[in-house]
Amino acid sequence: MLTDYVFLVAAFVLAYFARVGFIFSTDFPFKPYFVASLITAAFWLVSLLVFRGYNPNVRFTRWIHLLKVLIAGVTGTALFGLIYYFGQKALFSRLLLAYIFLFGTSAMILIHLSFQWMERWFIGKGYGNIRVLLIGSNRGAKRFLRSLQERRSIYVPVAILDGYGTSEKEIYGVPVLGKLNILEEVVEEQNIEAIVQGDNIEQVINIHSFCQKNNIAYYLLPYLFGAYQGELQISWLEQPVISPESPKSRSLWEKILS
Repeated sequence: MLTDYVFLVAAFVLAYFARVGFIFSTDFPFKPYFVASLITAAFWLVSLLVFRGYNPNVRFTRWIHLLKVLIAGVTGTALFGLIYYFGQKALFSRLLLAYIFLFGTSAMILIHLSFQWMERWFIGKGYGNIRVLLIGSNRGAKRFLRSLQERRSIYVPVAILDGYGTSEKEIYGVPVLGKLNILEEVVEEQNIEAIVQGDNIEQVINIHSFCQKNNIAYYLLPYLFGAYQGELQISWLEQPVISPESPKSRSLWEKILS
């Protein structure tokens, strides 16, 4: 967000010089314009935050995030008009607003794409990965596994267990180590940080209790229930999963960031 703020302010400055030329115009003083830009840039980022533009799972591969950036751009541009034009009681140029929107949204898109590329690069080097144990080898579990790999998610499956047993030795390069009777051993040896359950629904309580006891994140793939249940919290591991934590009241700030 700090990087976004700096580049947004730079976009406002660029819009000023693009409109008046590379001079400090006496007809359109730079100082009040710059002050209005500092205020507007802050609220621009707040609007993007409210629209969940800084959700950890945000990806520009989803058009919805581009839409959020554009909506935040419209909001920020309109706010600048209110702050400057009405504050100074002077009109200057509608073309300037077009420049602010164009340069500002372009800066947001480029910065977010750059950070996304950097994230992918670090993930490819093994930094910041969350080691995942996948339970199940059915079609749903395989589809989930493939989705994580295609998106180069920070959630990296390193082992698979199947309660019913399977003849497969590996799935998409991830080794199938055995049945659930070696769960504790695999978790310790593979340094597991999260367990995603995609099969063996009769073991939900046992596996969930094990995760709570060992401070391991626990997720369920939704198809295990056939349909979403009202009290279950829906989370994302590049696609929806269920995090069966006890419902609790959340502060307004938590609701905005969720």
